[in-house]
Amino acid sequence: MKLDKFLFASKSLGNERTVRVLYPENSSIRYPVLYVHDGLAAFRRDTPASWECFSFDEALEKIHQDLIIVAIEAKEPLIRTREYSPFPWVGEANKYLHSGEEEGDLYLEWLLQDLKPFIDSHYQTLTDCSHTFMFGTSLGGLISVYAASKHPETFSKIGCFSLASWGNERALLSFVKASNINQGTSFFIRVGEKEGIPRDLVSLGACYPRLSEDLVSLLKEKGSPVDFTRNPLNRHCTKDWEKDVPSFLEWLFS
Repeated sequence: MKLDKFLFASKSLGNERTVRVLYPENSSIRYPVLYVHDGLAAFRRDTPASWECFSFDEALEKIHQDLIIVAIEAKEPLIRTREYSPFPWVGEANKYLHSGEEEGDLYLEWLLQDLKPFIDSHYQTLTDCSHTFMFGTSLGGLISVYAASKHPETFSKIGCFSLASWGNERALLSFVKASNINQGTSFFIRVGEKEGIPRDLVSLGACYPRLSEDLVSLLKEKGSPVDFTRNPLNRHCTKDWEKDVPSFLEWLFS
């Protein structure tokens, strides 16, 4: 597998970020594509040994499958929160993201109108919906579920680990419910039972399992296939998310 690393700009967001693309060496055939949020530590070969990492490259080698992985690096925490939030944060969470600051639609527009066409024109991708996937953890899971609901014609399989919809769960569920998402979009959802309290929002408690279960129930009502597991020991961290990456990649090819 080869790894490219480059800066990619967004005029609408007014910034640029590093994008990493892992792809097979054989350029004579085309491959499915997985878009990964929070891509700074997506690949072990490109991540310092002391850092936690998703290790998509090592997991892919173990399952002996060919896939193009586009790892999109997130901006600093405040901008990341804005870009991964398609809805205003309400209640106690409003202190972290004020109404009108959310940029999830702009971020997704950049990904679909700028980045994806670039990837499709420079790499041997299979561009159709059945071969286009997305993965995210925490707020990255939020924007992934939103992307699948808003563009079910673009993404067919979604990985969502530790969904962080605590700032806008009602808006997310309402959007998913009203969407055209159906059995054509499948979800691989994981959550840990030891993820704790989001930031210092004590009123929310250990809400992560409930947030995922609420989404799973709605997706099943919509007819979307869901592979869902609550991990008793998992926390809200990359080290624990990494454990489920091999299973997620295998599921993409099932």
